[in-house]
Amino acid sequence: MSLARHATPGDREAAIETLADAFATDPIFTHLFDTDGRRAEHDLMIEVMTIAYDAFVLNGHTYVVDQLGAALWSPPGVTTDTEAMSGFFGARAIPERMEAA
Repeated sequence: MSLARHATPGDREAAIETLADAFATDPIFTHLFDTDGRRAEHDLMIEVMTIAYDAFVLNGHTYVVDQLGAALWSPPGVTTDTEAMSGFFGARAIPERMEAA
């Protein structure tokens, strides 16, 4: 039986890939970003999840289950460094869609 555990530096690439695959068809992401095909979408999701992973892992709230799953979580009262994520969304999302979100 696999158990969830805190991510280690060795988990980074597999966790990012897992998260990118999981969110590749997420309605919010597909609505906010203008992509030109599957490869561009995958590259974009890798970029988004790398920023998100790095922001969450600093506070120790990144979990993995072997290489089967990954989760990013901020418990109540714990802030996550969202500055990089905000900058990315501001630079890459379609402005009209971002304003409406």
